[in-house]
Amino acid sequence: MSLPIGSTKSRTWPKGMWMVSVISVALLGAAWQVGCRARAADAATEEGPAAAEAVTPDAPELRTAEIWMGAYMGESKIGYQCISMFPDSVDAANKVDPLVLGKDAGTTTLKVIPDWYDGEQVQVVRATGIQRIQMMGRPVEQTTELNEYRTPDGQMLAMVFRMSSAGMSQRMIATFDKDKIRYVQSTEQDEKTGEVDIPDGADFRDPEYGFKVQDPQPGQTLVYHQFMPLLLRVVKFEATVVGPEEIEMDGKKVRAIRYEHKSDIISQTSWVDEQGDPLKTVAAIMDLRFVREAPEVAKTMEGPGGYVPSPDLVAKLQLTVEKPIEKPREVRRMQARISRIARESLILSDERQTVTEVTKEADGTYSALYEVRSLDPPATALPLPIDEPAMADYLKPTTHIQCTDPRLVNQARQIVGDEKDSLKAAQAIARWVSMTMRTRADIGLVRSALEVLQSKEGVCRDYAALYAGLARAAGLPTRFVSGIVYWKSGFFYHAWDETYVGEWVAFDSTVAPGYPVDATHIKFSEGDVADMVEMVPIIGALKLDIRDVAPM
Repeated sequence: MSLPIGSTKSRTWPKGMWMVSVISVALLGAAWQVGCRARAADAATEEGPAAAEAVTPDAPELRTAEIWMGAYMGESKIGYQCISMFPDSVDAANKVDPLVLGKDAGTTTLKVIPDWYDGEQVQVVRATGIQRIQMMGRPVEQTTELNEYRTPDGQMLAMVFRMSSAGMSQRMIATFDKDKIRYVQSTEQDEKTGEVDIPDGADFRDPEYGFKVQDPQPGQTLVYHQFMPLLLRVVKFEATVVGPEEIEMDGKKVRAIRYEHKSDIISQTSWVDEQGDPLKTVAAIMDLRFVREAPEVAKTMEGPGGYVPSPDLVAKLQLTVEKPIEKPREVRRMQARISRIARESLILSDERQTVTEVTKEADGTYSALYEVRSLDPPATALPLPIDEPAMADYLKPTTHIQCTDPRLVNQARQIVGDEKDSLKAAQAIARWVSMTMRTRADIGLVRSALEVLQSKEGVCRDYAALYAGLARAAGLPTRFVSGIVYWKSGFFYHAWDETYVGEWVAFDSTVAPGYPVDATHIKFSEGDVADMVEMVPIIGALKLDIRDVAPM
């Protein structure tokens, strides 16, 4: 039975901040957090913001509270979260000035954070956190801060989200209207304004942490939505009430209510106490869990059994195979049976990889037989610029691929020069990225092509983002690709690119020689940098059975 979300009492704990930890650990920076039901903030024309509603004598008294959660990967403690709530009037020192959204967002001036809205005082929900892991032998630290501004009945007015890692930071300010989320996203190198459509009927109130559901019944399914700011997406979730259950907390039995949350991005199980406050969450990937703790316990990096080093994320996510692949960069054809694929939409078939014998298993996952080939270079390539209408979307700028920015355009022009052969131009860009970039594994942010161009360092997703930005800037239709690749002793999660030169051709700027791409590259998502989040449900879950490998 699917029900709308109802409530008798406001409970605005942002579960989504735990999801920031889940996803940023899984993909080192693909992050999001919870929203509440969309409703317009005070708005006016460019002449100035509308005045906030006057304070009414019978205005509601808002709650002030704080909860701490420890974050664990298996037996290792990897960080903590602090979740607090308070009336907006008590946080004047951290207020954000009224925000002017530019022409890309409709030339509207919005008062982002009014103290009072329609006679009701604004409630602030803040979640801050830190997570530390190992990545390719280096420590990675990431800090996050989310401020949500809501009316007492849970309607979302605005959010401010900040994320920092390795001395770099990103910020987003977003305001919620009836059918639009308007935002300003900024880094040290760039600032972008835009808007995201809110789906019809979308409800941003989390049934578990946004509102206490009256008398939840086992089997009830409650639908809600979350806005993911760094991915600029609204995602639908379903929360199923499992029912009362006893769990162990600090060696004691505690009565809780269990929920199962599912979406096309991630699934998790969570438990709340009888007041609706969070106790524990267990994510469906990488043995991640989040447990309520006393502040002094949460802030220490030692778990209940003392200090246990964090496992290296790369090693933890390795997909092992029975027999090592000799000289993987020379593999021209590979056949493999892949199972535990979370969604059928992740099964991609094209000229380079052909998928057959797709089977839906009893647990709802899929298995399929993959035939992957390393393609010969095309006999002919289109001349630059490529302006085929069907390729227009792969030449457009996006939040992460700012291909019209003069800095990317000028760099692409320097690399390509007068070359008109699209294949040779793409090869030149791939070589430049490979030779210019420096590997750095401690950056826990999903960065744009422009950010990577400024630093010229990062991991595979950064190499691929920079290549995509430069290729599109040069007039080459290009898409960002996520999948797996064989490296040293097993398969690892990876990112590369595909460029259209009359046919789609794969380029990997991270793994030499980079072109032509070998047959151990298997893709599961394609499009923009943000689309790599589609891979989250299969991280750490895939099983591979290599049937055949043919070298050059």
